[in-house]
Amino acid sequence: VGVNGIVVKSHGGTDAVGFANAIGVAVDMAANGFNGLITQELARAGSLALAQVFWPVNIDPDADPQAARAIAVLASIMRLKVTAEIREALGATYSPSASSSLSSLYPGWGYVSAGAEVKPEDADKVIQAMEKIVSELRAGVVSDDEFSRAITPSLEALPQNATSNGYWLGLISQAQGRPDVMERGKLSAIEK
Repeated sequence: VGVNGIVVKSHGGTDAVGFANAIGVAVDMAANGFNGLITQELARAGSLALAQVFWPVNIDPDADPQAARAIAVLASIMRLKVTAEIREALGATYSPSASSSLSSLYPGWGYVSAGAEVKPEDADKVIQAMEKIVSELRAGVVSDDEFSRAITPSLEALPQNATSNGYWLGLISQAQGRPDVMERGKLSAIEK
């Protein structure tokens, strides 16, 4: 990568404790062979291909929060399907992924994606499998079991959110600048 050694940068305004901590991190990295780990990972990554499929979606998450939630469920279903097909049926990778991304800054711009690190010789068949999954989802091929497995973790987390500092801090952080986001983030709005 251009640097053949450990470099740890400490913020210019740090105090003596912060600076000492940065030196401690550098010593720990050197003692544990961090450069060698990076070299090994780069060599391993060179023998892999990244297979990805993107499905564009035209949703404004601020104007239609329920549609945004539906896209999140769709991504969860896709994750189940790519795991079943690409990991379990094809054995092409251990950890395929699927996710969604929607933009409040650019309303109507977003996507659902699936991806996996695979051997280069498996890339075409994995992409074909992903495209087949996308086609099935577009046609509405979702079993009751897949739907239930996709939404159950989120539904089970809802009551826990009410007692989580992270949940409340997330709501409060929106209170002044984005009160509309705060309102729809409340449990009562999500449980509808």
